Amino acid sequence: MRSGIRPFAVHNLNKNKMKEFDLQKALAGEKVVTRDGRDVKILGYNEKMQDQVIGWIDGMAYGWNMYGQFNNPEENSADLFMTPTERNEWIVRIENSAGEIKYEGPFYKFELAEKMLYYHEMRGMKATWHLITIIE
Repeated sequence: MRSGIRPFAVHNLNKNKMKEFDLQKALAGEKVVTRDGRDVKILGYNEKMQDQVIGWIDGMAYGWNMYGQFNNPEENSADLFMTPTERNEWIVRIENSAGEIKYEGPFYKFELAEKMLYYHEMRGMKATWHLITIIE
């Protein structure tokens, strides 16, 4: 990043949000974690068994119902959730010499945001950026 360009804020949105367990996505290979953050390898699903979803946590076999619950109906640290995904957005703000905001908008690639900032900085405008990490 160029020396004159500074961030005006950095945020993480939905940082502690857990994604509800989705059996079909888990069986398709999407990553799964427990309520307490341990990685889970889903092995399969058996409709005839009480614990229909079978998987591994740290080398030990576990079973869950089709909703990812380890112990119905109480919460348990071994309950299943889909691993959240992260994406970054860079919000660029351009201000003129009077401090009026001339542009403020998102960029999904840092390289494009940097070009926009540099272009306006070279024209004497104040160029700042705002990084937002969105966890879905």
